[in-house]
Amino acid sequence: MGKGKAPKPPNMSKLADQQTSTNIGTSIVERMMNMGGGIETPDGSVNYSQSGTYDYVDPVSGKKFSIPLMKTTSSLSAAQQAIKDRVDAAKLTAADTAAMLAKQFQDAGSFENDIENKVYDFQMKRVQPQVDMMRKRAITDATNRGIREGTAAYDVLMRNTGEQENDAYNQAALTSRSTALGERAQRAGEIGTFLGMGQPGAAPAPPQFQTNMPMVDRIGTGVKDYENKMAAYQQKSQTINQALGGMFGIAGNFIKYSDRRLKTDVKKVGKTGDGQNIYQYRYKGGGGMQLGLMAQEVEKKHPDAVSKDAFGFRRVDYSKALEGA
Repeated sequence: MGKGKAPKPPNMSKLADQQTSTNIGTSIVERMMNMGGGIETPDGSVNYSQSGTYDYVDPVSGKKFSIPLMKTTSSLSAAQQAIKDRVDAAKLTAADTAAMLAKQFQDAGSFENDIENKVYDFQMKRVQPQVDMMRKRAITDATNRGIREGTAAYDVLMRNTGEQENDAYNQAALTSRSTALGERAQRAGEIGTFLGMGQPGAAPAPPQFQTNMPMVDRIGTGVKDYENKMAAYQQKSQTINQALGGMFGIAGNFIKYSDRRLKTDVKKVGKTGDGQNIYQYRYKGGGGMQLGLMAQEVEKKHPDAVSKDAFGFRRVDYSKALEGA
């Protein structure tokens, strides 16, 4: 009644390669399904075509996969194309106007001075006659009051008149400068307006395809298959062990999976002669109730009695674990 050989753990590199190939293939098929034959509307159409391939190299395995590159082509109907052409022409005109205004704005110094001088000249056509009239009235008033030129009273009167004249001239200059600055601000606003009108249209956003097709989990399937085979092997081993008289009565070497992660319904029922805990449990893979040690505990007391399989599950050599117990 031989136990046979334990199942070999799956080749994880091979499973990973198969998983990568499956994922890429599924993604390509789904993208093609999403694209379909393109889109047709009264305003235009969208069509897809393959423009080449891209070689993707898996950084883990080094294997190369050829990925098709798809090109999206949009076309407008005749009416929509005519509208677009006119809009583009209008934007080009606006952009040219903005460039012209910007050039003028670069010459803002001469532009402002020209505006300021013109406004000042216009202001002086009104101010100067008023100033001349004010001075004549001051001189006439001095003469009528007997204040003669060269006297202190005459100098005070003329000084006051001069201050009023300066105030009038300064007000004309301030008005001219303010008008020039206002023209500059208006020109700056016009540039911004035309720049906004002349912006190019945004490139169409590529379609976003979502991956909804379920991926085949080859790695998970391979690991689960190994676990099932290992559980069957352990069940067979359990039957043989019980037939040989149980764990504590057998002679010679007896190596058994005893990892805590493989067990369920665990209950401590006693201790060995050297103080190791004895547990009652079942394997998660199935089978009846067992008695045995816990590999994680044995590893602390008899590390040479514990080994691991390819997946990190611990096994116990009971001949070593119970030596001297």
